[in-house]
Amino acid sequence: MEIINFNKADEEFFYDVCDNGMPVYLWVNNKGNNFYATLNVKFGSVDTEFKVGNEKKWTVIPNGVAHFLEHIKFNMEDGTNAFDKFAKLGSNPNAFTTFDFTCYEVFGNSDLEENLKLLIDYVTGFYLTDELLEKERGIILEEVKMGEDNNNSKFYFESNKAIFKNNKRKYEIAGTVNDVKKIKKDDIIKAFNTFYQPNNMFMVVTGNFNPYQVMALINEEMNKWNIKEKKIVRKSVKEDCKVVLEEKEVYGKCVEIPKFNVSYKIDRNLFKEYKNEELNIYFSIILGCNFGATSLFKEELLERELIIGLNYNINIVNDVILLSIKGSSKYPKEVVKLIKDKMQDLSVEESRIKAILKMLWGNIIWGFDDVEYVNSMVQSQIVSYNKFLNDIYSLYKNINYKDVNAIIDKIDLTNCSVIYLMNEKK
Repeated sequence: MEIINFNKADEEFFYDVCDNGMPVYLWVNNKGNNFYATLNVKFGSVDTEFKVGNEKKWTVIPNGVAHFLEHIKFNMEDGTNAFDKFAKLGSNPNAFTTFDFTCYEVFGNSDLEENLKLLIDYVTGFYLTDELLEKERGIILEEVKMGEDNNNSKFYFESNKAIFKNNKRKYEIAGTVNDVKKIKKDDIIKAFNTFYQPNNMFMVVTGNFNPYQVMALINEEMNKWNIKEKKIVRKSVKEDCKVVLEEKEVYGKCVEIPKFNVSYKIDRNLFKEYKNEELNIYFSIILGCNFGATSLFKEELLERELIIGLNYNINIVNDVILLSIKGSSKYPKEVVKLIKDKMQDLSVEESRIKAILKMLWGNIIWGFDDVEYVNSMVQSQIVSYNKFLNDIYSLYKNINYKDVNAIIDKIDLTNCSVIYLMNEKK
């Protein structure tokens, strides 16, 4: 087992690979008794076209299969479900599906070994009958209908639809009602047999435990899973920088304060000399200085009572970079004008760079008091960068004022999409 030092944080991670090829990341925290374990599958809602092995034809499955499969997984062959079994152990299980991966998680304070055995058992196992399929379909349809009535969900996905032309992030993770109705048993079986394999999964366990014993247990349990490695080819989708809609109003029920989302879609190739992890830091500094909690721009808008809230987000999706500024305001269109003007006049003081980097590093250091934070950090890095970033400190140290300004100069503001969430018209 390899010991990985987390540079400048006085923390150690343990890394190993199971005999069947699944990577495992362990972090020990002796300050408490709790633990958090996640078993992650690199199968998300965007993975709807793929080939396996030497297949010549693309397999196409409906939107929502990854989420549907997540629901199915909790059912076990003995007639019970994983929730019932975890409850007897006094632990809290859950699962969620994103665009990029599916996570099965359990949080608890005791019986870690039994929890890990159960987690591995139900995720690697598969049990599906026609009766279970229809039962879960009904549950998911209700969930989807609730999402359609949820203002935040509607606002988020309408924003994506206005931004993405080809990328499947424009579709709801759970699919629409029609998508869910189309999903067949064979779609779910094909998805499980394709994506649920050790080399397409990884496990992260954080908490108070003996890492050598835990790794031995995980390896032993994974060895019970008799499965052959398959080559997965995902169909790549090209996305240009043109937005689908430059402006749209979305309406929801009981929207007391309108919301807005200003998104800039930028060509990733403009920043070829930077890695994604570097760009995330640079854009965090740039947007933080101009729109963050302590920025003069946000302070002025709050003083004038023009906004209720304001935040920003950076998302690098294959060929494009999305820079988004969103918030709430009684005067959303006036605020959007001010945001667009500010984007044309971005500036960063050199002294602010050090302050923001100190804050970002401080958040990581404080995060090592929380087993869920550390686990999620590792998850996010593996999914986003396909590697564990144990030397974030050096990334921060190499950030410089010259590159910040060089990046600002390269930002192309041509392609912008603005979505408003307004109260439903009577």
